[in-house]
Amino acid sequence: MSPARRSNKNKGGGLINTLINKLPIELHVPGYQYCGPGTNLKKRLTRGDKGINLLDSACRDHDIAYERSNSITDRNEADRILEQRAWDRFKAKDSSLKEKAVAWGVTTAMKTKRKIGGGCGYKAAIKAAKNVIKKNIGEKNLLKLSKKCVAVARKTFKTKKTKAPRIITVPKKGGVLPLIPIFAGLSALGALTGGVANVVKMANEFNRKTPSHLDVTADYVDDCKITQMQYHSFTPYSNTSFSYNDEIRINIQNMDSYTLPCESFLYIEGNVQKPSDAVGDVRFSNNGLAFLFSEIRYEINGIEIQKLKSPGVSSCLKAYCSYTPNDLNTLDNCAWDTEMDGEDNKNFMTDNVFAGCIPLKHLFGFCEDYKKILLNCNQQLILNRSSTDLDAIRVVGAGATEHVEKNKKITIELTKVAWKMPIIKVTDKEKLKLLKVLDSRKTLSCAFRTWDLCEYPVHLNSEVFPYEDFRADFKKNTTSLLYKAYTDFQKSYYERDYCEPLLSKNVFQTYVPIVVVDLSHQNDNVKSSTIDLRIEFETDTVIPEKTAAYCLILHDQIITYNPFSGD
Repeated sequence: MSPARRSNKNKGGGLINTLINKLPIELHVPGYQYCGPGTNLKKRLTRGDKGINLLDSACRDHDIAYERSNSITDRNEADRILEQRAWDRFKAKDSSLKEKAVAWGVTTAMKTKRKIGGGCGYKAAIKAAKNVIKKNIGEKNLLKLSKKCVAVARKTFKTKKTKAPRIITVPKKGGVLPLIPIFAGLSALGALTGGVANVVKMANEFNRKTPSHLDVTADYVDDCKITQMQYHSFTPYSNTSFSYNDEIRINIQNMDSYTLPCESFLYIEGNVQKPSDAVGDVRFSNNGLAFLFSEIRYEINGIEIQKLKSPGVSSCLKAYCSYTPNDLNTLDNCAWDTEMDGEDNKNFMTDNVFAGCIPLKHLFGFCEDYKKILLNCNQQLILNRSSTDLDAIRVVGAGATEHVEKNKKITIELTKVAWKMPIIKVTDKEKLKLLKVLDSRKTLSCAFRTWDLCEYPVHLNSEVFPYEDFRADFKKNTTSLLYKAYTDFQKSYYERDYCEPLLSKNVFQTYVPIVVVDLSHQNDNVKSSTIDLRIEFETDTVIPEKTAAYCLILHDQIITYNPFSGD
């Protein structure tokens, strides 16, 4: 070692610094000019590259500082400055998401580099490790010996650092670094495993600290990706086949349009035919419009997506559990008894003429859960008209109970059934993105929850749900466990921290004694070809004749479709 070298122990040490000096290739973050290890600084400076943004410009300043000095202290100071400036860019309001991600990596890398010995003489650490090996020449446990060497090396890093006055001026514009330390730092602290999601999360947390009403420099958000959303009416093949047991088919074939099924609805018009000898006032029963049909099917490209048997019963059971009191006014449009007092829609008709809408998300789990547009596909809605209207209407008033047979002659005549579907138009930029999806020929997945209606504690593959019986007694008003299970449905199904049940306990017990059993937590590892489901219940009184018990089973389903091929 030369005398000059001995007198300046602050010169040229540091393993990472040495690697940076001798790196034979140029590497940098994609899209950046200086943010990377081994940047060809002279070539880029000659070419006049100034950096693509403030972060890249700071990397340039950092590289220049490294080029001018091999001093450990100088480079340590450059690393520290870069760490601070990168952190400033991460917090900056005008930095993009990508710049924030890179700035986060740079900050972490610089911090790690300085901690693990980027500014320490590695020869002293190697010498200390050799001394440990000499002293433990007879040690057979290599792992133990390695730990001793690492420990003494770390101790050397902490004690052998030299201090020198700061000689590098702070650049006036923001910055980052040449990146062997970035990769080392990200690896060491796990920032790479967290990915950009961690950066976004931290950026959001930082932004939340500044109240929005103080951010006077914030840009406005121009949310105009959807340029138009208009409802188009699609009608059946035949506008006269609305009688009992008729099949009503409504087809949507304009494959070039972007449709949004989750916001579509059925529009129904009709009138009540009341014979002259009928007695009483005719009203729609609760959810009466859905009771006009015995079955409803929804198909995409000829494939059945969901089928509802007895849609009136199934949508009633689901709505009682899902909706909140705030939804009652919207339910009024589909013949729902909003007062929940048994009066049953006394204002739904005028002079025996009615019109109403049934949102498809009120009927189908697909429309409730899948809230995206459909691309390049045919859709079809098939409705089977019920064989009777007795479930859809009620006759109330004086003499109604005495003239039941005469009142059975009351019928409902449908005059119009239309499927109102939102047609979406988007900006040219978004249209290009959607065309790329078509051109990629990728299969798109649609996950949703569907339900099946069956007429029958629940036994699922020999497991009993719930573990303890409800022990409900309606005569003694002991239905607390039943009502608790009913109110907890919204927490489990919609993953909420709160519940707003549609039914009060009194209405629940008097009119709608639903039994809700949560099967969402079970062992999915045991797979079988079929699921064995059995329901058992006991009563202390005899069940009246012609009583039907219904079970609505909600379960997950995933479908796929290819917008390019139509499969």
